[in-house]
Amino acid sequence: MNNLKNIQEPLNSNEHKIVSYQRPLPNHPVDKNVWLDKYNILYELDGTILNVSRLQEIKSLVSHLNKIDASITIHFHVKDVSIFNELCRELNRQGLNKNATIYLMNDTPIKKLQWLDFELLPNNVKVSNNEKEDMYPQDNAFDWWLLWLNSQDFNTVVSKLTPIVAKRSREMRSIVDMLKKYPRLLKKSSLEKTNIIFDVLSRCTKYDYSATNSDGTLKDNAHYSQDPLYTYKNGTGVCAGRARLMRVLLNNYLMQVECFLASGMYGPLQHEWNEVYIGGEVFYYDLSFARKNCPNIELTGPYHDISHSDANRCCYVPKKKVVVKQKKKDGIYE
Repeated sequence: MNNLKNIQEPLNSNEHKIVSYQRPLPNHPVDKNVWLDKYNILYELDGTILNVSRLQEIKSLVSHLNKIDASITIHFHVKDVSIFNELCRELNRQGLNKNATIYLMNDTPIKKLQWLDFELLPNNVKVSNNEKEDMYPQDNAFDWWLLWLNSQDFNTVVSKLTPIVAKRSREMRSIVDMLKKYPRLLKKSSLEKTNIIFDVLSRCTKYDYSATNSDGTLKDNAHYSQDPLYTYKNGTGVCAGRARLMRVLLNNYLMQVECFLASGMYGPLQHEWNEVYIGGEVFYYDLSFARKNCPNIELTGPYHDISHSDANRCCYVPKKKVVVKQKKKDGIYE
């Protein structure tokens, strides 16, 4: 049995106190391997892995974790940039005597060009944005944040990532760096860039019908078709894969177009498309339905339950957002 005695018993009053079974977790049976400390930080022991989440007050956390058996691996689960940076500073200051991974959760809001203190991390601590690295990753702000870094900062960050995430990050970056071959494109306006990329993807990618059931829903084992990297390599993807590839090609350090993902329902089906913010206006693009350059329109008709969570999560707030209804002509929304 791994020695967790030190981490489950109260320490001196001036240290981070861990109290075993402080209270049962909501809707959770009493479990000797799950407990909370006085700061409401959550600890879950799974074999030789100690998952630490709900991080808040962490000034003495690192020194406290150093007291447990060296065979334990620490998995930190972080969903706030300020907590991530504080944890990096403490790990740099105190050091950690065991291996650890910091998981930046999918819904962590990260502003473009916001700095995360990767350069402070010791070599035995790596970072991942995907808890299930053997599966295609979900959409997350960290992927998009990486595409805005300059080459030097990107290399610094990638050196601190887990091998699988580092490999994926380099491949995503290569898609963006490919745009350097087209200097005339980089000089065009945001609207021109967007229209050109939309036209290219319309011709060079197609909808992946093999990934969907007969009713249009996504097959259980077909999440790969939502991934922009898969769509780029194979020229095919469902609505999410194609929309996310369009975002990769536009919202980056070279193109600098504020392109985000809009999601919602199209009739009875879940759907994803793009919205682009230019000069305080919003333009909508939908590769699946060949909808291009729809200015100032919040898509109506078959589009409903629309979410702008991508732009909100990335802390992007347009100067203004003009919304007008589409006109209906011959039963078709224009």
